[in-house]
Amino acid sequence: EVLLVRKWNGSKIFYREKPVWCRWERKGRSRRKNTNTGEFFYLEQEDIIYRELLSNNFNDFHEDSSTFDRLVRMQHFSLPTRLLDITSNPLIALYFACKGNEDKKADVISINVSNKSIKYFDSDTATCIANLCKLTLVEKEKIDFQSEDENHKKIMERLLHYIKEDKPYFEDRIKDNIKDVICIKSKFTNPRINAQSGSFLLFGLDAKLEDENDFD
Repeated sequence: EVLLVRKWNGSKIFYREKPVWCRWERKGRSRRKNTNTGEFFYLEQEDIIYRELLSNNFNDFHEDSSTFDRLVRMQHFSLPTRLLDITSNPLIALYFACKGNEDKKADVISINVSNKSIKYFDSDTATCIANLCKLTLVEKEKIDFQSEDENHKKIMERLLHYIKEDKPYFEDRIKDNIKDVICIKSKFTNPRINAQSGSFLLFGLDAKLEDENDFD
């Protein structure tokens, strides 16, 4: 079949494989659910998975300067994170859609992102969302920007502490855009990211990609 690539002014098109045989989950792997029970596979253990991997493989991460960098490396270890791989090369997405499933049909999804919405690895928003992985599920569930509850304030202080481990100069305020889905271009730190023209969607607090209010 012929794959047509349209060029958009002021924006960039990314691609993601979608095998027809599996349900398209518009969220990072850490937020995927068991379709039979409705329970999260990994979210309840997100903070533990993150720390266990660092504890057991610290030398593999010694060159990473931020939590986001470490999540990217974990993603390419096929571990559950808040990241979803996307690529600017449709042929790469097509390859991964078909890989190992040559006898089944598969789709490639295009995601149109305006240039002004593309962030980079050193984005403050990316730092805030990435550090959500260090909070427990109970803490994440108590975050409520409409509330002045003391529990919310304490959790925000804890999250701010984690953020400042990456960025000591960060101002003492966290906005509710930590609930968003954002598009990030990462550092090309390993051959696999280079080969895949790697960029990512980073999923914030309870975030899920929706056609009508996120990207096209």
